[in-house]
Amino acid sequence: MSEHYYSKKPTTAHDLQTIEEQLRGRKFTFVTDAGVFSKKGVDYGSKLLIETMELTEDASVLDVGRGYGPIGLSVRSHGESR
Repeated sequence: MSEHYYSKKPTTAHDLQTIEEQLRGRKFTFVTDAGVFSKKGVDYGSKLLIETMELTEDASVLDVGRGYGPIGLSVRSHGESR
């Protein structure tokens, strides 16, 4: 893949896809596009990290390069009422 969603002048056509994932016991819906890493579903490594990370009540988390956001959004929703 030579282009990314943040390329200045992308020439790749859009390929919008909606995916649903169960992460940390919650259902998430994501919209992905061409040039986004793992656009057809959350990859194994990210799922493993999401499911096994331990967060304290006062944890601060920085998620850089989020793509469509499964890690950051699952962290953000941690502890919220279901």
